[in-house]
Amino acid sequence: MYVFSIPLGREADGFGRVPVTATGVVVGCLGSCIIAVSKSLDMVTWGIFLVSVGWSAATVGSIALSSGETYAAEKGKSWVSTTQPQPSHHSQPR
Repeated sequence: MYVFSIPLGREADGFGRVPVTATGVVVGCLGSCIIAVSKSLDMVTWGIFLVSVGWSAATVGSIALSSGETYAAEKGKSWVSTTQPQPSHHSQPR
């Protein structure tokens, strides 16, 4: 999956981050559909390959989009907010 990160990063810089992310989602969905309907190991292997390429494109494109749209002082907060559970406002102690 990670072997495609550098070429896809270049594509994200050239074609745009949103198109690379969207293409990655479509390719990943196509791979998932191939896996779901395939009856041979060869087709499952190709489906997994497409899922991994799609995952890589979507990840590279979304990380580039997030880093490009976030101020330098806020970058750490943007990553933490996507990986950490948010506290519920309904369960605050009194």
